Amino acid sequence: MMETPWADSIFSQLTLDEKLGQLFSVAAYSNKGEKHKAELLELIDKYKIGGLTFFQGGPVRQAKLTNLYQEASKIPLMIAIDGEWGLSMRLDSTVKYPWQMTLGAIQDDS
Repeated sequence: MMETPWADSIFSQLTLDEKLGQLFSVAAYSNKGEKHKAELLELIDKYKIGGLTFFQGGPVRQAKLTNLYQEASKIPLMIAIDGEWGLSMRLDSTVKYPWQMTLGAIQDDS
């Protein structure tokens, strides 16, 4: 078994409810208002959720919210994005690249 002293030390201090909360990753948006932000902060504080999955918004707003949510969490959150087509699928003002199927269909890559 691999030694993970930091993770083990944190995990051993959690209550059962906090351990359960770590199993949840909640949908997050950086293009919604203060009510959404307050709801997420409550989930972080009250239920000790383990992560956030961002879906829509902007890159700078998302970075600022990520920092805010990380500061509010006792345990570092796992941050994810639903972006199988690239960042522009979910974030405004980002570069839009061709879909993977399009790139795979290129015959002459020069």
